Amino acid sequence: MLDIRFIRENADLVQRKSEEKGYKVDINHLLELDNQVRELSPRVEELRRQRRELEAQRRANPKRPSHKRRTWPAIGRARL
Repeated sequence: MLDIRFIRENADLVQRKSEEKGYKVDINHLLELDNQVRELSPRVEELRRQRRELEAQRRANPKRPSHKRRTWPAIGRARL
C-alpha cells in the first residue's frame, strides 16, 4: 500500500506504474477525494470538539434537562 503523501508527490509515476502492472486506477480522482478529505477534516474536528464540550456540560449539570420531554395524552387507552 502506498502512502497518500507519496501518491500526491508522485502522481504521474504512480499512474504510469499502476497501468504497467495492469491496474485501472484514476489517480486524479483519488487526489480530488484526498483534497476533499483534507478540506473537511478541520470542520469535522471542530464539530467533535463541540460535541465533547456539550457532553461535558451535560455531565456537569445532570439534574438540568437538556430538552423538555413531551408527554402524550392517553388517547385510545380507555376501552368503552
